[in-house]
Amino acid sequence: SQYLERQVYYYDGEQSRLTSIGKIVGHDSTITLIIDAMDQAKFACPRHLPDSKTLQDLVRPRLHVVGVKIAGFMKKGWVIDPTIAKDADCWIEVVVRALWESFKICQSRGVAIPKRLLIVSDNAGDNKNQHTFKLSIIMVASRFFKVMFNVQFRTGHSHDDIDAMFGLWAQFLVRQKTLEIPTDFVQALSAEFKDTSFEIMSHVREWSNYLADAMVSLAGISGSVGTAHSFCWIRRKDYDEATYGCPSTSFPQAPHDGDII
Repeated sequence: SQYLERQVYYYDGEQSRLTSIGKIVGHDSTITLIIDAMDQAKFACPRHLPDSKTLQDLVRPRLHVVGVKIAGFMKKGWVIDPTIAKDADCWIEVVVRALWESFKICQSRGVAIPKRLLIVSDNAGDNKNQHTFKLSIIMVASRFFKVMFNVQFRTGHSHDDIDAMFGLWAQFLVRQKTLEIPTDFVQALSAEFKDTSFEIMSHVREWSNYLADAMVSLAGISGSVGTAHSFCWIRRKDYDEATYGCPSTSFPQAPHDGDII
């Protein structure tokens, strides 16, 4: 069953690649985005191997590094200041920035913005919470996307192609003798990995405050054991009731075509 999950992920990745070059258009056009945070051990700053004994007893801040891969569009790494919390705000900021860059790529290639968005992550709390899901709901409600998916691979099986990308970054950084400031990390990685862009993230917007009162609260979605690992958000008007059945509701208002299911 875990292998079947991967088959779906790789299929959607190919859909994203074909969409990026204009081979798939319309309702089946897809963006497949996988996001993960890298182990911070390789990002202790400053890094100075020739005089490492002098630094071994000092507290060195560890930079927070988040990677994103959008099949057919981009590979990107954000180096984030350690004072910025690794929470839902940071996760949303990275996703929004990555989507914005992919939209600019669509524009440059003359490709329409895709109708489907698949976001793949692990089961960490900063990925799977009501704020990150509200972002998906708002994007569908505003008709930015026709349908969105939030998918988390099951515990113990969450490593995928993005982790292979992290492994290459780590192997490269181990060989670097001196990296004193965050800019040094970005410049070194950018020079080595030409197909990937790297950027320092100096600030994160308070998305959770913006989303807090946007709609009713969501509950029972966190955790990795005994909870769903795949969520699909779609407007009632676009929902195939004949195939999937009539959705239930606890709201007193009558159903509306703009409801998000």
